[in-house]
Amino acid sequence: MTSLTSLALHCVKVNSNALQDINDHMPKLKSLALLGVFGMTNGRLDFPEMEVLCLGLSTKAKEVTIKLPVLVKLQLKMQCPEKLSIDAPALKFVAFNLEVQESTTLDVKNICSLQELLYGASSFTTLSSLVKTNVDLDKVFLDIPCMALGEDGNWLGVLKDIALDLPDFSQLHDSKKLDVLNVGPGLWYSMEVNVDRLETVEKWPPYTKLILHMIPQRLDTCERVLRCLLKPSQVTTLQIYVHTSSPVEYQVIIPKAKEMWLSYNQAPDENFKPNPWTKSLDFSCFRI
Repeated sequence: MTSLTSLALHCVKVNSNALQDINDHMPKLKSLALLGVFGMTNGRLDFPEMEVLCLGLSTKAKEVTIKLPVLVKLQLKMQCPEKLSIDAPALKFVAFNLEVQESTTLDVKNICSLQELLYGASSFTTLSSLVKTNVDLDKVFLDIPCMALGEDGNWLGVLKDIALDLPDFSQLHDSKKLDVLNVGPGLWYSMEVNVDRLETVEKWPPYTKLILHMIPQRLDTCERVLRCLLKPSQVTTLQIYVHTSSPVEYQVIIPKAKEMWLSYNQAPDENFKPNPWTKSLDFSCFRI
């Protein structure tokens, strides 16, 4: 399999050294996707030609080292290994859904060319380190994985063991090219819970397009959060997705949101784009 350029494994069980075996016996890989893969515990990935990597390990690994000089797209959706090292100087697009525990050693280096970042975690520590070294970010999605949804998409409630925090929005001030801020339903919920702290933010990042996925809990707190997020005068497009089983119904919050939107800027009506949602978030503006 030395000439193989693309490999995808879905929902399979492998031996503990499978990640290292792939690295050693498939040196020409340009694309690797491991989704719902059980059993891997360690490995080093140092493919010289790999451009796309998706790791969705269902078993917590002990140690994973990623050193990929031409990697452009990276997706991590798993519990963070005990030791994780990422060295990818050409990386431009990242989807980071990685629960990092206090006992975890996470080393991220030579990542300074990011354009798009999708970040879903209960801790924003890694987000802070990525933002500091990537001033060319133009699209950012932020979420906290605290909202439980059933297979049919119905909202089941808030997970109790997930910390609810807010990112330090001031850290995005240096991202002068930031165009899109996309807020996931878990972060929206945290904004409602922490609305008093949210209202203390004096300066917001320079995004022009705001995308909100929400499961609104109370109309009054929703209005307060919206006022905060619409403060930047340069916001020219607002997309709101309201979950179909939200405590605050779509037909109640959307007129309030539109009234607020029109009061904050002079953008055309068609730049206010409300929609209901049930299962899938809208990531169409991202390239990963």
